[in-house]
Amino acid sequence: MDSLGVVSLSTDEQSNYFGTQSHVEASGIYGSIQYNNNGSFDGSNLVISSGLLLLGSNSTNPSSAQNIIPLSLSNNDTVFNNTNSSGNFVVKGLGDKNLIFTKDGRLGLNIPSGSLPQTALHVLSYACQEGIRLENRNSCYPANLTLYHKPSTLPSNGSIVSTINLSSKNSANAQVNYTQLRSKIVNSDSVSSSGEFAIAIQNNGSLVEALRINPTGLVASVGNNSIIISNSSIQLNGALRSNQVAASGSFMMSDGSGNLILTSINNSPIISLLDGGLVTFTGVCS
Repeated sequence: MDSLGVVSLSTDEQSNYFGTQSHVEASGIYGSIQYNNNGSFDGSNLVISSGLLLLGSNSTNPSSAQNIIPLSLSNNDTVFNNTNSSGNFVVKGLGDKNLIFTKDGRLGLNIPSGSLPQTALHVLSYACQEGIRLENRNSCYPANLTLYHKPSTLPSNGSIVSTINLSSKNSANAQVNYTQLRSKIVNSDSVSSSGEFAIAIQNNGSLVEALRINPTGLVASVGNNSIIISNSSIQLNGALRSNQVAASGSFMMSDGSGNLILTSINNSPIISLLDGGLVTFTGVCS
């Protein structure tokens, strides 16, 4: 008999027969799963301990296992890469569309084999519809997406704290942020915090803020021309032109319905004032 089995013989005095019983000795550490190793039993590094399947373990201590899978309903976590090895976690899908969680904490969806996600969350979409949908079915709160800038030090007033890039590629196949939505700090005081929303437009390789809105007003600018709206006034900077066809010397006046129109002086109510009689005083008053 080989070293893995022991044969014992026993007699039953009443029935006068011999019986055989084979006892196979287990291999490996306590709780290890046995497997066929060239016709012999051997102990694996798959260990069952306290209702947990420990993969890649050399003891019954879960902390030494590469992966931990609960075998029953419990409050235990399912843990992959428990020992923090340098490999990536990959789930392959159809059509070379894979889920990849990298060793440095980046998550990629629909990533081709051989590629890795380039950002903390990298999603590739091949469908003719929106790429990401956030759907909230509870009436207590709207569908909401928060971009939260939380550095170790307080950002200074005027700094950009969140951006959304609206991008595409150019003729050199490089990414270009054609438009950028910006959130900025006006005042970070805990009692009187205030912010500003800005839209920056790509212009010859630079993002230029064309629109700024904050609690004190609005600024829309193109080059040296701008419209500034505040609590006290509306300012126009630059040449003011109208698409209305009107004779030279026309006045801009109200039409009585709250609209500003261009009109010639002949149609202006000021003519009625000039049509009145003229009174001439002569002599000396004493």
